[in-house]
Amino acid sequence: MSAARNDVLSEVLTLIRLRGELVYTAILGAPWGLRFQAGPAHFHFVESGEMWITPTGEGPILTREGDLVLLPQGTGHVMTDALGSPVESIETAAA
Repeated sequence: MSAARNDVLSEVLTLIRLRGELVYTAILGAPWGLRFQAGPAHFHFVESGEMWITPTGEGPILTREGDLVLLPQGTGHVMTDALGSPVESIETAAA
């Protein structure tokens, strides 16, 4: 990510008062799926590849390299490499 792009992202996140309490960086191999419970705001950056994100009560959305996903209301959601992949909670995966 370029320095200029990083600065713009920092400014946007500051403006909407979105701060990370937990930060995870992961390189995941298929198949994978992570469940995030509803809570504080969530954001995810897709550094490479693609993933599906399915907010609770909504349909799946395909995200690709360079996409930033913001869930400012803290909506619970599932992220997977492919639709139908096995899912575990982020707490279990990060333990």
